Amino acid sequence: MKIEKSDKFLGILFVTISAILFSSKGVIIKTAYAEGVDSITFLMFRYLFSFPFYLILLLIYSKPNQYKSSKKEFLLIVFLSLIGYYLSSLLDFYGLEYVSAGLERLILFIYPTITTIIGVLFFNKKPNKWIYISLIITYIGIFGVVMYDISTQGAEIWKGVLMIFACAVMFAIYLVFSDELVPKFGTIRYTSMVMIISSLGVFVQFCIQKDITSLINFNTKVYVLGVILAVFGTVIPSYLMTDGIKKLGASSTSITATLGPVWTIVLANIVLGEPIYLAQMIGVALVIIGVFVASKK
Repeated sequence: MKIEKSDKFLGILFVTISAILFSSKGVIIKTAYAEGVDSITFLMFRYLFSFPFYLILLLIYSKPNQYKSSKKEFLLIVFLSLIGYYLSSLLDFYGLEYVSAGLERLILFIYPTITTIIGVLFFNKKPNKWIYISLIITYIGIFGVVMYDISTQGAEIWKGVLMIFACAVMFAIYLVFSDELVPKFGTIRYTSMVMIISSLGVFVQFCIQKDITSLINFNTKVYVLGVILAVFGTVIPSYLMTDGIKKLGASSTSITATLGPVWTIVLANIVLGEPIYLAQMIGVALVIIGVFVASKK
């Protein structure tokens, strides 16, 4: 019992820290945009600075007698890497050009409801009435916040909303189809492989779109923000979340991570001056309740 309680405590601690760090990502990105850096360049900094960590950890945790992937599994890992982190990150960074950090985190947070829908469509899972209720509650909350933001900031917000929603869908697909691969390769090894492949995708796109020498044309603050995003907004939370899922299970992890949207809204208010308003808080409450119900039931 002592070991189980210890694992549960560590799982809650890891997921809480991970949720806080991941939820700070949007605020860091918006702060960098204010310094004049564009989406693809700052995404390049994120993966450029995080790449060595994933490569070193992959080398440490790769041993000759470990499980070797089949050709089909390797292609699946490449596919999941490209949609789960490369394309989803790209859409997230572009989407943040149009929406607030608080709205971005709120939309991304609905991924547990999307995994439920994927389960129904592709794995013949039969949802009970609570799942339908959770979906209705969650999307009413999102729709309410989006409509309020449109009324105050204009219809251009829809571009960002659709991009970030697509990001959430891709990440949900990644999670669902990674389920069988993680036990085979191990969490650290699998996460490292995925992040290295997605990094290569970003590197190739940047080299096609930009001149590599443009990376040296920014002030010190941009590079510091890039390192903070890479280490504290990418590497550390990615491993903490994976280990937290192992200790708590997916449902408890989703419930524990409900801190994320609230933390983003508060941090965005302090750092970026984004206003906190009643419609937003009602929407956050509805989304958290919806995700809580979906995860629990």
